[in-house]
Amino acid sequence: MDLDALVEKIREAIIGDLRKEFGEFKAEVRGQLEGFRIAIETMNKRMDSLERRMDSLEHRISRVEGKIDAVNAELSKRIDATNARIDALTNDMNKRFEEINKRIEETNRRIDSISAELSKRIDSINAELSKRIDETNKKIDAINAELSKRIDATNARIDATNARIDALKIDMDRRFDEMAKKFDETNRRIDALAIGLTDVKAELKVIRDRDEIIKDM
Repeated sequence: MDLDALVEKIREAIIGDLRKEFGEFKAEVRGQLEGFRIAIETMNKRMDSLERRMDSLEHRISRVEGKIDAVNAELSKRIDATNARIDALTNDMNKRFEEINKRIEETNRRIDSISAELSKRIDSINAELSKRIDETNKKIDAINAELSKRIDATNARIDATNARIDALKIDMDRRFDEMAKKFDETNRRIDALAIGLTDVKAELKVIRDRDEIIKDM
């Protein structure tokens, strides 16, 4: 086998390995971004469910307020106090909803920013790889008796490129983990809010029971 054929096979092997590794990296990044999209859709569904529960709660509060006018002065005072607590809770929940919405919007902006940054880095890596491959091809064209030494140098440069790609992947994994933790924190706050709504329902039940007792009297 002549020198040119050997050089061509080496070049094709190097380029093939680089393309394969880069393709696997891109596929992994796409999968992670799809996971973020599914998480956001799940969050939106939970928000819709909470809004429906709020509508139901407001309807029940309206029914209770319609019965308050028929009770005695003492019970009216207690119901007024309960209504004040409900109003305060409603205002607090509205503030929390606004805060959750702001955090979701901020998360979306960060995802967009990360996606844009990732695209820029991928383009930069493509350009860098293309440049290095061109330089390697030029050097291969000029190979002489020192072929073995130059091949070792080229392999060292490829290892450095792989190390940079691995470092980039580790950094992206770390950022994705941070985003997942923030989503988990949001879910915990939503669960705490759901518990608060359950307590309100219990208080409303007590009011209805008292109203029934008064009617029976």
